[in-house]
Amino acid sequence: RTACLSQKRLYPSVPNDEFVLVDKDLKQLIDQDCFDFDIGPEARVPSPLVSPPLLDYVQPATIDIPISGPVHLLKERVLPFRQNLSNLLPALTLQQWDFGDNEEGVLLLKGQSYLIRCGKVTLPSGCRGVLSPKSSIGRIDVMVRSVVDGCGLYDVIPEYTAATADGVQGSQCAELWVEVTPRSFNVRIYRGLA
Repeated sequence: RTACLSQKRLYPSVPNDEFVLVDKDLKQLIDQDCFDFDIGPEARVPSPLVSPPLLDYVQPATIDIPISGPVHLLKERVLPFRQNLSNLLPALTLQQWDFGDNEEGVLLLKGQSYLIRCGKVTLPSGCRGVLSPKSSIGRIDVMVRSVVDGCGLYDVIPEYTAATADGVQGSQCAELWVEVTPRSFNVRIYRGLA
């Protein structure tokens, strides 16, 4: 699950232009606490020596999105158009697991769909995100789609803008989830897996 973030830059000669943020920009967003992913110290990250651990997930022009839980086995899939997933989950969840101190992780069964919380994303005004499931589908045949509170589209973090009291455009916090469906075999997942 990889996120590519883009930002609009206003050049007089190029209307509606947009550019992709690179690793330096993504690290600045991490420093500004734009990502609140509760991956914890027990997360299985590539290098525990880097602080904060989220920096380990930054690639040259993307950031791998780690999961933090809980894990919900779903009755049916849903896109939360103008709704929060946390409000819909009681009616959709068949069973729930927390990672907690569980070193065994959580086993996802082939053919079942699960919704897993990643965390909160607060992008600055003028930024949006596009998420790609290519590596998960291509390498291990697991369908992974991103879902954001209030958005009726998969794999999109919309450009949220909210006017503050003084009229300045601000940013809005969005809850980010992944919908995971193993297609060929069972898969074991752990907190911090991206």
